[in-house]
Amino acid sequence: MAYGLMEVIFVLGLVLAAGGYYFLKDAKSRKRTVAFGAAAALLVVVFGGVFGYAPLLSATPGGVPAPAAAGLWDGAIDAADSDTDTDRTETELLSPGAHSILWILSDANMDGLGDAGIEVDMYNLNVGKTTDIWSGDITLVKIGTVIVSGIPTPVANYTTDRSRFNVAYSEGTTFTGGDVVQVDDHGFVTATSKATESVVVAIPTDPTVADDLPAGGSFQLVFSLGGIVFTMTLQES
Repeated sequence: MAYGLMEVIFVLGLVLAAGGYYFLKDAKSRKRTVAFGAAAALLVVVFGGVFGYAPLLSATPGGVPAPAAAGLWDGAIDAADSDTDTDRTETELLSPGAHSILWILSDANMDGLGDAGIEVDMYNLNVGKTTDIWSGDITLVKIGTVIVSGIPTPVANYTTDRSRFNVAYSEGTTFTGGDVVQVDDHGFVTATSKATESVVVAIPTDPTVADDLPAGGSFQLVFSLGGIVFTMTLQES
């Protein structure tokens, strides 16, 4: 096993403290040497971490370790979960890889469409200690448009101040091996090594825009979770 600088300083500090204690005859020199060596070893343990252990004083509030890295993930839309749905009556088709879903709605149901959403089960593929935390970004890739009075108009609702689309990310109920955090229209999912976390992506839609979708027309709502693209396609029959 290769050791880093923190391990070298820690071992040298212990050797210095032990050597000073057992071999120095002068009391004052022995005291100073022992104190210096012990302090060096202690500082490494408290602030630097050693032999794979995190420092005792973490930079993260509450001593919770920060995400170790942008992790490797796999994911699948959970079609059986109630969060994977629209607020209307539709026919649902899930792709073989469970990375995309198609909802086919009648004209009447599309005209009243108020929201759509999916629950995605995110599988952390990273191997590490059970205390390692891995993160994955959640980003909005595409909001489909519908032609309204000749103008391509986003089908999703905006926030009240119209600063962003009113997308919401939250933790699902199927797997809770991590956490989901949202900042504006961006977010991230975290989970410890080999854990699974469910992420709910919900997007309110504007029925006055969906109302103008022609028969056979469709639009997509696309998101990226942990680098994997998930697509919701809504089509009028």
